[in-house]
Amino acid sequence: MNNSNTEIDLIALLIKTTKFIKQYFILFVIFLFIGVVFGVIAFVVIPKNYYSEMLATTGLESEYYTETNEKMTKKEVELIATTLNNLNNFDDFKKQGLVNNVKIGKIEALLVEEDKNITEIKISIDLNSKSDIKFLTSFLNEYLEKNEYINNKLEMQKTKNSKLIKKFDLEISELDSLQKLHLKRNFADNQIVYDNSSAMNHQILLKLYEKKLILQNKNTKPLIVITDFFPAKEKENNKIFIILVFAFIFLSIGIAVAMIKELLKLSK
Repeated sequence: MNNSNTEIDLIALLIKTTKFIKQYFILFVIFLFIGVVFGVIAFVVIPKNYYSEMLATTGLESEYYTETNEKMTKKEVELIATTLNNLNNFDDFKKQGLVNNVKIGKIEALLVEEDKNITEIKISIDLNSKSDIKFLTSFLNEYLEKNEYINNKLEMQKTKNSKLIKKFDLEISELDSLQKLHLKRNFADNQIVYDNSSAMNHQILLKLYEKKLILQNKNTKPLIVITDFFPAKEKENNKIFIILVFAFIFLSIGIAVAMIKELLKLSK
């Protein structure tokens, strides 16, 4: 008996709901249409956002750096990424970010892992326009160099590299003198002998010149570009989602208006 009553109640509710929808169908359509129109307007009016990305590494050397091991560790890359992410917390970032009429909204630095080695940083940046953003790389390097710890590490690296270059110069000079002396003796004896020691010295000289050249050309910037920022691209706003939200809001208002009308009828 109870099941029958429940079924009757459900059927009665369904009939009333259907009647309610039919009675106010035009009202619902009007409010739904208004919602869609407002959704389209909102999509057009909402400011467009742009973004760009770059892939970089760092000139910071590992604490375990040696002449034979030039690899950086995760620690150096994490330091740069953390410092860049902290940039969002500074009030002066918004002031400095307004360069060339480009307002920087947010910057995010993520570590890139390759074969379980983290040596790269992916930097994403939000912008308010498609203006030229070539200045951003130097802007970020200037910011990083202002960090006392990073700046001290870079200065220590430059000093160490300078000492190594002087060391290589001295070794090159000594080996060069030995080579000249060896050749002089050979000429004095009217014979030219290119022995193993000469060949070995020649190889050592080439290695020393190579190491010196590497140090002279070493990039000691905190941020070294692998792939620079590409021209700013527009972020894709979910047009359908915005329209659906406004359509749902206005349809809800339409239903509320219809229910108020029904309640007013019952109160009479």
